[in-house]
Amino acid sequence: MKSFDEIKNLKKDGDYELVADALGLSKDTIRSIVNGRRSDNRHVLLAFNILFELRDAYPKLVANQISTGKTSEVDSKRIEEYING
Repeated sequence: MKSFDEIKNLKKDGDYELVADALGLSKDTIRSIVNGRRSDNRHVLLAFNILFELRDAYPKLVANQISTGKTSEVDSKRIEEYING
């Protein structure tokens, strides 16, 4: 699992908003937690790690969907396969 210091280096524009929406918090609260000004009592670290895993799996999923001709639907089982390895 990545640390908050690693998250600071890996985050991209919009990541604070994505995590905030997922956890029902504000972007400013997420920023405060990542920067160590508030404690992580809502699983912010876990949420960022899930986000990074999904970001890594996304290009493979898209390429597979296109190569198999399944461009009008997404099979959620395939998503789980890419996430779980």
